[in-house]
Amino acid sequence: MTTGLPAARRIRNLLGPWLAVVLLFSFGAGAAGCASDRPGSAGAGPTGSHAGATHMPGQMDAERLAAWDARPDFVRAADARTSSAYAYALEYPDVVQWLPCYCGCVGMGHRSNMDCFLKPREDRAPIAFEEHGSFCGVCVDTALMAKRMLAEGKSLLQVRMAVDQEFGDLAPGTLTDLPPG
Repeated sequence: MTTGLPAARRIRNLLGPWLAVVLLFSFGAGAAGCASDRPGSAGAGPTGSHAGATHMPGQMDAERLAAWDARPDFVRAADARTSSAYAYALEYPDVVQWLPCYCGCVGMGHRSNMDCFLKPREDRAPIAFEEHGSFCGVCVDTALMAKRMLAEGKSLLQVRMAVDQEFGDLAPGTLTDLPPG
């Protein structure tokens, strides 16, 4: 749903998939937000309360714990921040599904930040990790911003607004509905 967004953002969201494809083919992934070298991006080193610690999932059900134990090498070999973002997306898909991603991955068919870390599931299909988040600082920064802000007591809508404000001008964003409430 794009209701309430400024006209320029609605137009950008409609043209976004095409623009992302043109940018990626013309300039490579660095033209979109994935090659971010902004402070706090995946390549800038650990920050936050879990700096330097590999995230271990907390309150996951057995299916999610089994998926984490069987995670692919691109997650196992990731730095602490990226690993933490993957674990957070696995543990809290009900959060990251409401957050758009502004790295340009809309051109890959992504619908939200969740698609940067986990492949879409049909019914009872096994949980599968998406490799994109393992090399995209914007994806990681978005998930970790949500983790930090929710731990500070912010609402999901406040997190969404902060994500839009922080990353909204980097590249075309995914067409992600606003969170309920």
